[in-house]
Amino acid sequence: MLISISRYLAIVLGILTPLAETVRRWSTWRENPPALFDDYILGAFLLFGAWRAGKDASRGRPFLAAAWESSQDHCGAPPRLTTSVPA
Repeated sequence: MLISISRYLAIVLGILTPLAETVRRWSTWRENPPALFDDYILGAFLLFGAWRAGKDASRGRPFLAAAWESSQDHCGAPPRLTTSVPA
């Protein structure tokens, strides 16, 4: 994926994710407050990665990649198998 497309999508999702989560949990946020704020952290991480990649693409790319990886972990992507399966 081109870095400019990745940056653009990170900016869009970095803004929309906290907004959508706020709307979704508007009446229930008092039941479990930490569940609301993890999306704010995710949005900030995506915006930070996009900002760093915009300043210097070679140095900012790892931050943007880490932000995308954390968003996949956050959205329920299946965990990767890192150990070998015994025969």
